[in-house]
Amino acid sequence: PPGASVVGGGVAGAGALPVTRHTGFWCTSASYVPELDRVVTATINQHECKEALGRLVDGAIRLAARDRS
Repeated sequence: PPGASVVGGGVAGAGALPVTRHTGFWCTSASYVPELDRVVTATINQHECKEALGRLVDGAIRLAARDRS
């Protein structure tokens, strides 16, 4: 429903790292990657852009994983 948000786990980034992600209705996202000890936050100014937001955040996680090696 409008205004709802979700806290959940999943996998993202290179090597399918475990991620806890909170997303909001207005295309906001906060993701915590315990293995990297990193938090990635993002927002896109259009609520219809959730797919782009996911790609943006997952790309940032891949970069963090690459820099760790």
